[in-house]
Amino acid sequence: MAVRSNGENVIRVDSAHGPLGWLTNPYRARSVPPVNLANTTRLESLVRAGNLYLSAQDVVALAIENNLDIEVQRYGPLLAREVLRRAQGGGALRSVGVGVAQGPQSVSLQGVSVTTIGPVGSAGEGVSSGGGIVTQLGPPVPSLDPTISSVVNFTHATSPQSNTILTGTTALIQTRRTFQAGYQQNWDFGMSAQMTFYNQNLEVNSQSYNLNPYTSGYLDLQVTQNLLYGFSPAVNGRNIRVQKNNIRISDLQFRSQVTTTISAVLNLYWDLVSFNEDQRARQREVDSAERLLQNNV
Repeated sequence: MAVRSNGENVIRVDSAHGPLGWLTNPYRARSVPPVNLANTTRLESLVRAGNLYLSAQDVVALAIENNLDIEVQRYGPLLAREVLRRAQGGGALRSVGVGVAQGPQSVSLQGVSVTTIGPVGSAGEGVSSGGGIVTQLGPPVPSLDPTISSVVNFTHATSPQSNTILTGTTALIQTRRTFQAGYQQNWDFGMSAQMTFYNQNLEVNSQSYNLNPYTSGYLDLQVTQNLLYGFSPAVNGRNIRVQKNNIRISDLQFRSQVTTTISAVLNLYWDLVSFNEDQRARQREVDSAERLLQNNV
């Protein structure tokens, strides 16, 4: 439930946009639209002839649409999915959940009640952020995002020569161009590969060099496969499985927040109903007592 029931406020995570989007967008920061804190128009539609006609169904709908505790919990599943993207890239897990807020307490001992089960270690009411030290057992999870690097270097140097016999010139001019590119990729089954390409071009103004200009370079490929330590997707993909479970927990926690809030507002609603009935009953008692007094005078 990432959208309000009347469709006024859409909670979402927008994808990144930029040049070379097909290549760079997965690694750019995603954005979240500002929170809409305006109330819905349902309450105004329930006012007729200066009177508020409020049913239990209307109370539940108003709570779901306008309660801030529910609004905060709507972000839980979305943030959990963003942490899953982080885990799929080899990053450590983060705690993004918040505790279930109890909501307003009823003034009576009767009505609807529910037992709220929050995350382990949570206490109190309201919004609280998860904290703690991120620990990880077992071999470190490799970075599953590919790495592309490139280095371009250009050097132009002029060196005065005191001995012209070796170089054949009084000023040795060297022009060097260097290019290096690399690609590295790790896989969750324990294999890693790295490819490096290097190229260098050197040109001098001396006739003493047999090869002028000359170019040198190499292409290097290294492949490593772990056979024991850090082997198999069961070990390197454990954070992904844990976060998938956390997504389901976030969905259940959102449902728990909705149930807790609805039970709290229903308690207040039936308190109001019982107080109105109690006032009418006491007014009838006063009217009966006044009639009895008038009849006996």
